[in-house]
Amino acid sequence: MPRISRESQAKHASAEHKPAGGERFWRDEEGATAIEYGLIAALIALACIIAFTSLGLNLAGIFNTISDALR
Repeated sequence: MPRISRESQAKHASAEHKPAGGERFWRDEEGATAIEYGLIAALIALACIIAFTSLGLNLAGIFNTISDALR
């Protein structure tokens, strides 16, 4: 009888006992990672919008001062 390593037994056992559709969907974590990255990107974008909005008013004043000085 051929000897089977523990690793190949574990692989074979996990292949036999794959969860059904819905259960596999809830155990899958790849989508969760994508959602986490999306939330991080949204928070960074929100921080940039807030920063640029508050700086935008100051920059407009600076450019108006420069423009008035050049006239």
